Amino acid sequence: MELVGEGFDTRKTGSPAGPRPGWPKRDGVSWSNHLSSESNELRVARQKEVEKGDPPTTLLTADWRERAEDVVWALMNSPEFVWIP
Repeated sequence: MELVGEGFDTRKTGSPAGPRPGWPKRDGVSWSNHLSSESNELRVARQKEVEKGDPPTTLLTADWRERAEDVVWALMNSPEFVWIP
């Protein structure tokens, strides 16, 4: 509570949501041309884009969002948290 309590009332920025990645993009790769080198290059570029992940939200202040992420990370890695898929 100490970590996320401070600034809770002012955590929302009021700005609109940031740009969402256009997924899936139409890049012309299909089953009929997936073995061409150009299609492979497009898919490698897409893989790098996906590995970057989604951009952080603009709906919350960066400071409060990072503290909330730290709390979730600490809970997920605590020995008391048991993950049963």
